[in-house]
Amino acid sequence: TISKQDFIYSMGLIDYLDDKLVVLLINWAYDQLSAGGTLALGTFATGNPFKPFLDYIVEWVLIHRTPDEMRELFACREAFLCLRLRG
Repeated sequence: TISKQDFIYSMGLIDYLDDKLVVLLINWAYDQLSAGGTLALGTFATGNPFKPFLDYIVEWVLIHRTPDEMRELFACREAFLCLRLRG
């Protein structure tokens, strides 16, 4: 096992995961944090002007999320209790 961490971050991973998997990742990461630790997840935001180019030209399809959607995922500590989640 690894020791508890003060800071855990992920940039560029959750853009590929549906909401249920993101919540499972959040739950796992919180279990790895020390008391008072911080979890940071980076994602592409909705309104990205390059989304059509990414989706249709380079076929790099990502899940874009609003700040409110991210807050909901962090608030939803149990994937099975959040019925509105994508995936």
